Amino acid sequence: VSQSRYVGLDELYESSLNVYPNPTHGLISIQSNSATKENISITDTTGRIVYSSTLSGNFNSIDVSHLSGGVYYLTIGDNKSLRVIKY
Repeated sequence: VSQSRYVGLDELYESSLNVYPNPTHGLISIQSNSATKENISITDTTGRIVYSSTLSGNFNSIDVSHLSGGVYYLTIGDNKSLRVIKY
């Protein structure tokens, strides 16, 4: 999944975010050109948070092997923007 435009609270700006592979049974890789630390949460279709952490740097991996098969939503954001990706 690749996203290139996001609506922030105060502005529209260009950014780059790649999340792969989709689907996965193990690790999710996240690449971002964001210079700030971003919070990430993964929720299931009922809205229950099943993972929460802070991303730092341009490349992060998350182990999701403990999650049951299904649809999840990755929410990634900082103080200026919030991105939601169906996974």
